[in-house]
Amino acid sequence: MSVRSTRKKKSESSSNIIRITVVGDGDTGKTCLLIVYKDKKFDDRYVPTIFDEYSMTIPINYEPYTIILSDTAGQEEYDKLRRMAYRFADAFLLCYSTTERNSFENISLTWAPELKRCRAKANIILVGKYL
Repeated sequence: MSVRSTRKKKSESSSNIIRITVVGDGDTGKTCLLIVYKDKKFDDRYVPTIFDEYSMTIPINYEPYTIILSDTAGQEEYDKLRRMAYRFADAFLLCYSTTERNSFENISLTWAPELKRCRAKANIILVGKYL
């Protein structure tokens, strides 16, 4: 196998990876959302997350894609750690609680400006969670 064909295979496989980072205020159900999606199980216990990563392979247009979901802390004291995850994200799930007005207001006050500053061209999906 030549170096050229090795590079091609490596770039083809890395293009089948989608990194999604989940952000939002603490206690908005970010971790629960990911666990339900990944494991098909609901756990209503609240355990604050500092950083966690989940991965799974799913078919998209009959091709396997690795989805890497990065779960970040919403608390201010973890700003630097959270922003490190932004560099690699292809898309963001921006979560808020539909029962907490502050959580919704922080979308425009904190989260949207932070994402635009760090990753101006990334795709953002707004997710309202009912807790």
